This record gives sequence, structure tokens and C-alpha cells, in this order.
Amino acid sequence: IWRRAASVALLLLAVGVAGVQGPHLWLRAQADYFTSKGEVRSVQLMDGSRVQLDTDSAIALDFDENQRHVRLLAGSAVFDVAPMGEQESRPFVVESAGGTTRALGTRFVVGREGAQQAWVGVLQHSVAVNLQAPAHSGPSQRVLEEGQSARYNPLTGVVALDLPDLQRATGWSRGVLVFDRVPLATVVEQLNRYRPGRVMLGSHDLALRQVSGVFRLDMLDAALSTLTHELRVQRFDLAGVSLIY
Repeated sequence: IWRRAASVALLLLAVGVAGVQGPHLWLRAQADYFTSKGEVRSVQLMDGSRVQLDTDSAIALDFDENQRHVRLLAGSAVFDVAPMGEQESRPFVVESAGGTTRALGTRFVVGREGAQQAWVGVLQHSVAVNLQAPAHSGPSQRVLEEGQSARYNPLTGVVALDLPDLQRATGWSRGVLVFDRVPLATVVEQLNRYRPGRVMLGSHDLALRQVSGVFRLDMLDAALSTLTHELRVQRFDLAGVSLIY
């Protein structure tokens, strides 16, 4: 009986692990480049373009004689595009979540937020954003200039996004997380994306407290200690979970 119970337990554990790891492994199988949790990686493509991958991100490349095509499969990436000219006549296009972003300049960010939603921000020059199918309402295409951003999905189309500082939003590409008067819950959400383990908050009031700061990605444990000290709150750590209360 015990042997049968142990076998069942091992089977359930294997099924559970497969359920968690399966989609992640399939994603990596499709990707040409990917990052793990907490990893930020810079890669140079065959055309000389450079891509910075955020944590838990993945891209697949499909370069041919007609275009330089990149699929953003997960996460976020900053694209620093080798410009078109005598040596390069193919357009550079990033596809993700049912839309495409075509470089009209050099540097932009695309963040995949779900199977049918993503956002785009222009760091230099401009891009053209297009949905692959007409939107239920709203525009299906939009040109974004430097400093502008937009979110797209099949329901509302390509809608301008109010991001006051794209440099701050892409701080991860420079090795930092930048916060300016944002709720502690937002800070914790970001820390959990990059840091091993999980941070949890003990109350709703604590989650609403405003936080400002610049945290280095390679020193997030120290940042968490500084954060709890500055807020004058307590922290309890157990088995990879940190409770702030």
C-alpha cells in the first residue's frame, strides 16, 4: 500500500512539475534567445541590430530576403535597430500579440502583456504600429514619434499610452529599477519579477504607501532591506518568502 501511495505521489508531482514547466519549456524551444527570471541579456543580431531582453523574455528570428522579422514571444525587449541604407534594404519588424511594430528609426521597446495585448514605446525616432486584423473599435494602426507610447489589442485598437518617462520605464535595460511616487504594491510586483523567492505585503494600507527610489538589479536583496528600513516596517523571511508588515 505504501509503495503504491508513493508511486501515486511521485506521479502527481511529475504531472504538477510538467504543468508548471511545460509551457516554459515549449516557449524556450521556439525561441532563438531567451532570459530566465532575474536575467537581463543583450544580444547582437546578424544584421548588426542589438536587442536587450528583459527578465523572462524570449524572441524568435525570421530574417529573409524581404524583411528582418522578429517575434517577441514573451516579456519585453528594447530594439536598437541597424538602419536601412545601401547595405541593408529590408525593413525591421517586431511581431507580438497580434500586432506588428515596424522601425522607422532606430530604438524602441515592445512589451508583451498577454496573448492579444502589447505596448510599444519609442526611445529614438519613430515606429509604425499595425494590428494584424482590424480592431473591434479604435484605430488599427498608428505612427509613434520619439517619446510616445501606445498599447494595442483587438478590442480597442492602438491607443496612446500615458507614460511620462520611457527612460524610467526601461530602466531595467540599464540595470536598474526606477520608481517615482508609486504604490509599494507596484514596487513589490517588480521585485518579484527579478528577485528569487517572493515578497508579500501584510496589509492593504501598506500596499498603498508611496515609494521612490532607484534599485540596482544586482543588489535587490540590499534594496529590499533599505526599503523596509526607510518605511519603518518589519520583515520576516521564511523558505524563500519575505513578508513585509
